Amino acid sequence: MQSFVIPVSLRKASKYSGKKGPFPFFLISIAVVAILFLFSRFSPGHKSLFVVDVIDGDTIVLNTGEKVRYLGIDTPECKSYRDGMWVEVSQPFSREAKEFNRKLVEGRQIRLEFDKVKRDKYGRLLAYVWVGDRLLNEELLKAGLAYMFFMWPNEKYAQRFCSAQLQAIRGRKGVWADRSIIPPEDAVRYEGYVRLVRGQVCKVINTGRAVLLYLKCDVPRFRVVLPYTYFGPTGSLQFYSSLEGREIDSLGKIACSRKECEQVLFDPIQLNCLSCER
Repeated sequence: MQSFVIPVSLRKASKYSGKKGPFPFFLISIAVVAILFLFSRFSPGHKSLFVVDVIDGDTIVLNTGEKVRYLGIDTPECKSYRDGMWVEVSQPFSREAKEFNRKLVEGRQIRLEFDKVKRDKYGRLLAYVWVGDRLLNEELLKAGLAYMFFMWPNEKYAQRFCSAQLQAIRGRKGVWADRSIIPPEDAVRYEGYVRLVRGQVCKVINTGRAVLLYLKCDVPRFRVVLPYTYFGPTGSLQFYSSLEGREIDSLGKIACSRKECEQVLFDPIQLNCLSCER
């Protein structure tokens, strides 16, 4: 905890001091207690933090007024910012994720654990949120109500979250239940949804941090992103880099921009080569 220096004016003996009693010490004690109270009230890492509102599956409001965005995950959106205003979008399982989060944290005392970057561009705190010994980011993944979403360098629990998401994928929980197959050209219609995209790899790019598999090379393009962190070791990366011309299935959340849609995958189980030798 931050240390505090008592002002010189308080350390000097007052006209009431002397052998008659500990009056100046009483004043110093009050000053220290007041400073410590203010510090604890507004410090985001202090243990006495309570959740007063749940915005959605991965964002909460604390009793300090701070907004907290859960690290390492992304949940289906209830609203989206478009053309300068917030609009209702209600992606599949967005309401379930929000309600699940609410039951876990609303009105409860929590503990925040930070990674290397503590705030996002919107000023929100970025944290791993604990209630007792339960890591809520992980609980949402296990329930199939969140996707892994790591932004470097905040990757402390990457492998742990991978295992949690894998449980949900194998159990077909929540967002992973629907295995509808779509071609890459239809991906733009399913932004924010989990879908099984089937197509032929037309181009492979190894960036040094990820392997990019393009299933549709004209605009809007569609690519599958395989980060090194989750698709090592080297032997595996060499295999994925050799998939040009192969037909594959990729299972993951679809995200789109004007010229490109993509799926970022976090486990080999999310990718299946249909035309590779068995």
